[in-house]
Amino acid sequence: MVYDSSYVFQGDTTRHVSTGFIDVPVIGLRIDTRGVLNPMIVNSLSINSSGCTDFAHDVSTVKVYFTGSDSTFTTNRLFGTTTHLSAPVSGQDTLSYGPNYFWIAYDVSDTASIGNKLDASCTQATFAGGGSCTPSITNPPGALTINYCIPEFAYANTGCTYGYGINSVVTSNAITNIENM
Repeated sequence: MVYDSSYVFQGDTTRHVSTGFIDVPVIGLRIDTRGVLNPMIVNSLSINSSGCTDFAHDVSTVKVYFTGSDSTFTTNRLFGTTTHLSAPVSGQDTLSYGPNYFWIAYDVSDTASIGNKLDASCTQATFAGGGSCTPSITNPPGALTINYCIPEFAYANTGCTYGYGINSVVTSNAITNIENM
C-alpha cells in the first residue's frame, strides 16, 4: 500500500452546538491510499486548536474517531483521546484501499462561553514503521459557534435538555417579571 493524498475538511458549521455537548465533530481528515499489500497503519495525528476562541476553557476532551471508508461521522471506533493538544493524539488504525476518514470531535465544557468559536486543524498523520504525511489542506475555513441551548421538543436530536434558559421568575403584586439569560 502507498499513500496517495490527504486533506482536512470542515463539516456543517451551521449545526447547533451548546455547552455540555459531547462528541461534536469539528473537522474531518481524509487519507487516500493505493494498493492493498502491506496496509499502512496510522499511529498518531498532530492536531491543534487553531481557530478556537478559548480552547482551554471551552473544550473538556478531544476525541479522534476512525470510520474507515465511510464518510459519515460516527462514534463507533475511537482512535484516541486527550484533554490537551500539546502532543499528537495516539492510536492505531489500519488504512484500507481508497479513502479513509478520521474525525476530530470535541466535548464542549459545561462552562463554555456562548459565542465562542470551536475549530481545529490537523497538520500531520504518522504511520507505524516510519513515515508521515501532511494534508494538502490542514485548516479549512469555517468554525462552529457555541450557542444557547434550544429545547429538544422544538429541534429534535440536538441533545439539549436545559429548557428555555430563564434565570428567574419574580412575582409581586400580581405582575410577573421573567429575567432572560
